[in-house]
Amino acid sequence: MKLQISARTGQRPTTSKINPHQQLDQHPPTHVIEKLREYILTFKNIIEGPTHISVPGTPAFFLDTCERSGFGEGFIVDNEFVHIHPLPDGSLHIALPESTGEQMVALMWGEPHVLAGMHGLPKTIYMLYAPRDEDELEVAKKLIKVSYQFAKEKCGQ
Repeated sequence: MKLQISARTGQRPTTSKINPHQQLDQHPPTHVIEKLREYILTFKNIIEGPTHISVPGTPAFFLDTCERSGFGEGFIVDNEFVHIHPLPDGSLHIALPESTGEQMVALMWGEPHVLAGMHGLPKTIYMLYAPRDEDELEVAKKLIKVSYQFAKEKCGQ
């Protein structure tokens, strides 16, 4: 599937090259991240709760109709398919089909997770850079929708 998004403007943000994988600059406004959170909660069968893998205070979103544990494609861990790092960071970790993730990286919207494909983690985990404004929020929503569909598919739904 070809993404219907344009390239991100400007330079990529600075990110950590070790775990925890964090965005170190180009932080988002609080209201944009709140709108993103609200958008994710509009999907069916989603529960918000503390992440099972990231730093404390990270809200995560789980496909509650999927009973799985551990690492696997379509998810970050267990049934968690996306989480938003606490502000000021605001970046997300997201599970995406490999072709979509590659397009996202090429268009400068994100990068592979620093541990993707290692230690049992699937190579389909990516960092989606924090949206800096309303236009970038719309792109983030498109990518999150793909992630949600990917999770459902990998769970047989």
